[in-house]
Amino acid sequence: METYRVVGERIARAVYRAARGAAYAGLASRPALTVARMLGVRPATIFMFHRFTDGGGEALGTDVTMLRTMLSQLRKQGVAFMRLRDLAQQVAARTPLERPTAVFTVDDGYADFADLAAPIFAGFDCTPTVFLVTEFTSGRQWCWWDRIDDAFLRSPLRGVSLRVDGHQFARPLGTSAERRAGAAQLVDALKWVNDRERLRIVDDIGALLEVEMSARPTAAYAPLGWDAVRRFERAGVDFAPHSLTHPMLSRLSDVAARTEIVQSWTDLRRELRDPAPVFGYPNGSLDSFGTREMAIVRDSGMLGAVAFRRAYVDPVACDVDDRFRLSRFPAPADPTTAGYLASGMAWER
Repeated sequence: METYRVVGERIARAVYRAARGAAYAGLASRPALTVARMLGVRPATIFMFHRFTDGGGEALGTDVTMLRTMLSQLRKQGVAFMRLRDLAQQVAARTPLERPTAVFTVDDGYADFADLAAPIFAGFDCTPTVFLVTEFTSGRQWCWWDRIDDAFLRSPLRGVSLRVDGHQFARPLGTSAERRAGAAQLVDALKWVNDRERLRIVDDIGALLEVEMSARPTAAYAPLGWDAVRRFERAGVDFAPHSLTHPMLSRLSDVAARTEIVQSWTDLRRELRDPAPVFGYPNGSLDSFGTREMAIVRDSGMLGAVAFRRAYVDPVACDVDDRFRLSRFPAPADPTTAGYLASGMAWER
């Protein structure tokens, strides 16, 4: 009987996935979008990407073949593409959108954006906004989570054990998948410790795992440098500030939080002709920033800021605070899901 129960559950899950896929496809169709417009459903869906891959090697990120298919499908559905700064201006003016709209953002500023994603966005006349961690862009330091990932992947050890915020953290170091999973778990744990302990562990990770660490990011973790950023700005890509070092802002002192936000904005204004005046909160969850950070962004002269929350942006319904915590959806797993979300009919929270 247990075997029949397990088989039945698998069949039920398969039926559910198929039904969900059909529903997504139906809601993402052009007729569904027409109905949505008739009902007054005209939200903006801000999509959040990080890294990109062409399927080779062990790189993690959005496959660029899927990205191309997704943009093509959204165009065919009649979804409008808008720059983030233009959406922020419409939110500030409380101007309604004429039709369902998609906005594309890319966090952190890795070199794979230039190599893989930028030509695809350009081919669809789509302007993404790339949020830059400016100390990373300057080549002065790694993104701290990449140091951990690299050390876990290259360590000759078979396991790791250390204390994190008073708790023991121990993981095996076997296959690449196990190492990547362990690194991701340590990163998640370190996000919430105080900045001093996080930086201490990150600085010591090479010695702990018996790996010689480069002072600058290696090719697999390389940033867009300022020269490349300026080149892509001239080609039409928007760039915006994402802090100096990507900390958990809510865990910082008032002075440190202000420095991370204001100095990163100053860096972009010094290096670029016309950076987008929209801040990207590191991590972006609603417990990673608060009214203090929103006030700093507003007082620095920026037009708005983006967070990470599965919700739409309706310029008419947004208030002043909403402008400084605009919601974003994570990068969709497939074109059908992207179309479903961009239809404005998901209403996920």
